Amino acid sequence: MKKIIALVTALALAFSAMISVPPVQAASSNTASNLTYKEVAGGFYFVGYEDVKLEKGKTYAYTIQYKANALNESGKVISGQSANYGLFEPNSSGAQLNTAIVTSQNGSDVAMPGNDTFQHKIAFVAKEDGVADIGVYLFPGSVLPTTPDETVIWLSASVNGGEIPSSNVAPVINASDKEIQVGDQFDPLKDVTATDQEDGDITSKIIVAKNDVDTSKPGVYDVSYSVTDSENLTTTKDIKVTVKENPVNTAPTIQAEDRTIGLNANFDPLENVTATDKEDGDLTSKLVVTQNEVDSSKAGNYKVSYKVTDSAGLTAEKTITVTVLAAENEAPVINASDKTIKVGDKFDPKADVTATDKEDGDLTSKIEVVKNEVDTSKAGSYKVTYQVIDSAGIQTEKTIIVTVEKGTIDLVIDGDATISGKISNDGATKDSTNKETVQAKSDTKKIPKTGDTVSIWLVFAGALLVTGASIAIYRRKSAHK
Repeated sequence: MKKIIALVTALALAFSAMISVPPVQAASSNTASNLTYKEVAGGFYFVGYEDVKLEKGKTYAYTIQYKANALNESGKVISGQSANYGLFEPNSSGAQLNTAIVTSQNGSDVAMPGNDTFQHKIAFVAKEDGVADIGVYLFPGSVLPTTPDETVIWLSASVNGGEIPSSNVAPVINASDKEIQVGDQFDPLKDVTATDQEDGDITSKIIVAKNDVDTSKPGVYDVSYSVTDSENLTTTKDIKVTVKENPVNTAPTIQAEDRTIGLNANFDPLENVTATDKEDGDLTSKLVVTQNEVDSSKAGNYKVSYKVTDSAGLTAEKTITVTVLAAENEAPVINASDKTIKVGDKFDPKADVTATDKEDGDLTSKIEVVKNEVDTSKAGSYKVTYQVIDSAGIQTEKTIIVTVEKGTIDLVIDGDATISGKISNDGATKDSTNKETVQAKSDTKKIPKTGDTVSIWLVFAGALLVTGASIAIYRRKSAHK
């Protein structure tokens, strides 16, 4: 008997799914009771709220419950009543609401004896403004052996709810668009978190509702997340994941030139050799000398090979020829001499310094100052060291001494002046206004003013007497000769 009931029930459900008659709806009613076969046999019976306006960002919650009259008694069987609950397009005969407005909240039940009472609580945040029918569509099921119109199929149905007060804040999903390369591994939950004002961290409750990402093919893919807090308030978020073609990696480049050195010259194979890479930048530190035949004690041509590898595993190699000259190369000469300057003078270490080489000629432009201790603010002796290297790798260094002396003062007095005090160690002192003044040691003496006429004439008369006496003496000496 149970098998027959199950078969009949299945046939009834299939038949009810195929019919497409217009719905019979309880107009704007959110409750119903003792619904008969006649009332629901037309195809659809809706209990709930019609044309509900949903506002983006607002939160809504509803409780949907219904009880079927499911019987399995001798001579009377009522079973297989079905119900679809959730959010529907208005006047659509049960089409689910567009998920762009609200994440799907829909579901269905089938009543059987012993399983006839149902309750569902739904809560959601409107993603966009929209209009929806919210409630449940009730279907008749089957009644055996006969189907009298007055048979009660559904004992009760009710839908209650609306916008939730703002005291409960919807959870927040933290996820952003991503870019990866073809062949990369993609974990949709990596770096994705969720928080809730009331519940705190609810990252563990995040559900990946959609994940289209195919890392084997370039393209833009959708990933959708949802999370529900303890008040059944659900938040969703969509991100874009862009899978990009792997860029073509460029091999690194080694910068090295053939060299000529003198007999017995020092040879550093890495001197003036660099490596660069378009993606990694400077790779000089990763250069490896794979071959170095150079013997500077013997004239000849020798091979030096280099190798460098970038972060993507691409390798570059280069070989240069090093020629050791048959004759010993003469070292260059630096022309620089010791210098003396005054405190406060400007000092250019390369002024009047030159370098020459028997083989290369003028090497002045290649002079390097490797040491310069000169401090022109303090008297003392300082060292300056120069270095130059010729084309054969021969290096010359020279050190000179630069003496910084204390300054001297040339004092010229013209006219009326009073001089007092003494010279300090630095050649200058500071007065009460913090200005530097020069002082010379001298007894205080007053030089005659130009207005002292008598004194001037006395000096002039004395000068004439001395001149006359000198001329007389000179004539006497000339007469005796």
